Amino acid sequence: METNRESSAQTLTAWYSIWWRPQATIKALLRRDVRTTTLILAALAGIATTIGIGSMAPNLHWFALTTGAVLIGSVFGLLALYVEGALLAWTGRPLGGRASQSALRMAIAWAELPNVAALLIILATFAVFHQEFLRAYARVSGLGSPILDAVIVVLALLSLWAILLRVRTVGAVQQFGLVRSVTNVAAVLLMMAAAALSIRTFLFQPFVISAGSMEPALRIGDYVFVDKRSYGYSRYSFPIDARFEGRLGGKAPARGDLIVFKLPSDPRIDYVKRIIGLPGDEILMEGGVLHLNGKPVPKQRSADFASSSWHGANDTILAFEESLPEGKTITVLDSEPDGPFDTAGPFRVPAGHYFVMGDNRDNSVDSRDPQQVALIPADLVVGRVSLIYFSADEPRETESIANAFANIRWSRMFLAPE
Repeated sequence: METNRESSAQTLTAWYSIWWRPQATIKALLRRDVRTTTLILAALAGIATTIGIGSMAPNLHWFALTTGAVLIGSVFGLLALYVEGALLAWTGRPLGGRASQSALRMAIAWAELPNVAALLIILATFAVFHQEFLRAYARVSGLGSPILDAVIVVLALLSLWAILLRVRTVGAVQQFGLVRSVTNVAAVLLMMAAAALSIRTFLFQPFVISAGSMEPALRIGDYVFVDKRSYGYSRYSFPIDARFEGRLGGKAPARGDLIVFKLPSDPRIDYVKRIIGLPGDEILMEGGVLHLNGKPVPKQRSADFASSSWHGANDTILAFEESLPEGKTITVLDSEPDGPFDTAGPFRVPAGHYFVMGDNRDNSVDSRDPQQVALIPADLVVGRVSLIYFSADEPRETESIANAFANIRWSRMFLAPE
């Protein structure tokens, strides 16, 4: 009994000493069974990380973000613990490290204590400032109050402290000096960053829909994945200029595909539209009716569309079903009887180019405007919109927890847009 009390007291002391004496503390913890505490710390650190990532979604309610982070972040934290432990062991071997993965997991988890402290600060600040803190945290509406700015600085310092502790605790269990400790930790961080960058570059890239030009297929507040494998890769598929022409691999886009592309006049800007014209096609808009190669596209009235703007205003817009030649049917909107681009063209699509339009025809800047968008060179196509993984409108009542989930569009989760 006395031994158990002594061990508990030593573990309690470790919660304080890890901040100032990480190496001595972690060596002492190696002689005790702290597996449960290690898992709890990893889960809490995952929650803190998930809140940080989720805060980039400005239309989330702070309580919904926290709840989602608890459910998802805890699993993420535990998964990251085991992955990082294995990677640290693997990359540490060539450096002379012989620590077990369980010891390395403990070193990682206890080094996360500053991030756990940051989580407590975040939850307390949410309780006082509610949505105001989330906006300041995400820098959506400029900096917050001086108090919130100070809190954010403290959170940044705690994150830096956690990195420094990781270097020291990993070095302690691996029996490394400072240089090898930094090398071991940096190698793992670089590997994980390279994996994330590779997925974003070669497989799927996330985008958020911030304009209503593609309603109803894509709505403001939709978070989508773009499949970059669909059409192969061009110089614009990579985070740096690869300086080559043409596309590598993939297939040609089809009429009706939802694509993300770089704006021809400024390739730093991404647009999302639907491919309407293929190379060799002639496109004409006449009285709001789309003509392809001299033939009007069949257009039938459908149920009105209730558009919800970013600020919660509701508008009812006339909707029509258009049947494209290859058999695909799309829903298009007509908010103005005689919109600025209801009559435009004809446009001849040259080889290696595409003609794109928004489904919200009167609220879309697209290939009908030769000054701002014009025809899209094939090299500028980033990929095909393949999945909506999250969707939410702006919160209506930001201070009410009862309405925290009211703006989430559950029916659009994991939807493949057509």
